Amino acid sequence: MMFSGPLRLTDKRQEKLEKKLLNSVVDYWRKEIMPVITDIKSNLDLNASISEITQSLYTELYGRVESHLRNILRLGFIEGSRREYYPKELIDIAFNQVMKNTKIEEGIVNLAGRLASRLTQIPELMSALIDPAVELEEILKSIAISELRKYETVNRTDSQYVINQGRMIEWNQRDPRGTYLFGWSIGRDHRTTDCCKEIKATVEAEGMQYYNKPGVPLSRLIQIVDFVGAKHFPKFDQRELNPHWNCRSAPRRIV
Repeated sequence: MMFSGPLRLTDKRQEKLEKKLLNSVVDYWRKEIMPVITDIKSNLDLNASISEITQSLYTELYGRVESHLRNILRLGFIEGSRREYYPKELIDIAFNQVMKNTKIEEGIVNLAGRLASRLTQIPELMSALIDPAVELEEILKSIAISELRKYETVNRTDSQYVINQGRMIEWNQRDPRGTYLFGWSIGRDHRTTDCCKEIKATVEAEGMQYYNKPGVPLSRLIQIVDFVGAKHFPKFDQRELNPHWNCRSAPRRIV
């Protein structure tokens, strides 16, 4: 009995893509936003630039996050289909549907707004700096990094939802009668929630009872994830196979 697919490879690829996204945003901030701020000489000039900076941040962030989630969706399709290539036109069709249930719009609006709001503090901070040219650069870097850490939860949640959707779409195409069985794969560290532990235990117990394997059909797995997720996290907006914020767990086909 084993879980199918190159699971560790998929997880490493997903983690690599998430780090690449966050690093690219920090790089954009450093190259495009920081020079603008360091050239501003007064509060009046800064306030006049905030609106433009906010729009620039939103546009750039949205483009980068959308590209990231397309790559994440492709990973889900690749794992579900067990092939290394997936046609772009098929990704585009699925992506438009999957994106309707992500928090990308809300997350990026909030991130761009928080970054811009933090910039309004710069003039006050500069008055206390000994070497503004050097210290301001460090302050701006720390602002970007701290706000991106807050955003990581939204990004991780959307990434996991999107990759699970890719897997599920491909599995449904390959198994229209729903004969495949699936387990719930969880992390083995302190970050794993009681919610995901209960989902895993429920799935395995029910699978052994009815199928003599530690898994259930995909439709039943979705029901269990929804039910247990709502019990543990009633305020979370439940989505298919996405029981809570920052969830790292995933459905795994059993063969």
